[in-house]
Amino acid sequence: MAEPGFYFMDSPGLDLESVAGQVASGCNVIYFTTGNGSVTNFPFVPTIKVVTTTALRVAL
Repeated sequence: MAEPGFYFMDSPGLDLESVAGQVASGCNVIYFTTGNGSVTNFPFVPTIKVVTTTALRVAL
């Protein structure tokens, strides 16, 4: 990436593979939306999870 700023990466839909690819390409934070309560996380960058239902929000 030639200049500093915000970059968006559209990656595969598989949780673990997409997060690993984004971190490998230099992302600083994962903003992860989930509708099924996936427990995906990555140890090297902060992960912010957004869930779509009240039941999942309480469970997480």
